[in-house]
Amino acid sequence: MRAFYLRPHYAGLLLPLAALLPLLAQTAVAVPINYGDFSGTTVDYLDVTEDSSTGDTLPLFGAPNISGDSLDFDPVGFSANSAGGGAPDQTTGQLAFMIRAKAGKAIESLSLSEAGDTSLARSIVSSDDASTSVTAIVSVQILDVDFLPLTTAISTGGMMTFTPSAGDYLLSTDGAGNPTYNTSWTGSFFLELGPILAANSITGLATKVSISVDNALTATSALNSSALIAKKDFDGVVITVNPGPDNVVPEPTSCVLAALGLLTTLGCCRRGR
Repeated sequence: MRAFYLRPHYAGLLLPLAALLPLLAQTAVAVPINYGDFSGTTVDYLDVTEDSSTGDTLPLFGAPNISGDSLDFDPVGFSANSAGGGAPDQTTGQLAFMIRAKAGKAIESLSLSEAGDTSLARSIVSSDDASTSVTAIVSVQILDVDFLPLTTAISTGGMMTFTPSAGDYLLSTDGAGNPTYNTSWTGSFFLELGPILAANSITGLATKVSISVDNALTATSALNSSALIAKKDFDGVVITVNPGPDNVVPEPTSCVLAALGLLTTLGCCRRGR
């Protein structure tokens, strides 16, 4: 059997390559998960997809359930954790999907909510601090009005509002000098689409929108402290549709069929004379 030997100038490459492996693992990009479409009472959710910009293992939100017009996620493992003064830990998760109104319906407002908890602790003999935070950016684009696509989509959105402490938790402040602090938190976001259309001089009702939600959890600790924050429930999007007769918007295809039906009836009446 022939023997192979590694030349000295090649052997020197082994250590740098080995040192790069952990870095490559840290920069791994998560593969998005597309959960598909979901049919609600008055709207359809299309291409519901989750992703992570921090390379965290998916799923974070998990597959949703639909009830009425509400898409409900129950996250498991969506958390950030830091202990002993290690590097701050941040976990981000993104949700993206479209919402399309069913025939004769419209999307008047969007409501998002989520909830979780956080725990901060330090050694009794230490003054080391710890902190956590939760943020969520909601981006919305109005694509169709009265079932007709807009020439230019209307972009809007905002930040989710969190309580308590506006989503920022610091042991020395929120813990009031105690060695531990534990609390549940909630976040909410509400957007009414009618005023946004009016501000853009557009009459009618929104019938198709796209939504993306960028969620981030962050935990930071010192040498003798620990920090944990986790998302426990995410009540997706709740669509409220006004069922009043003045707000029912027929699809263009329905209008065409109705017109054809009327022409047919008129034609029959003329032939019958």
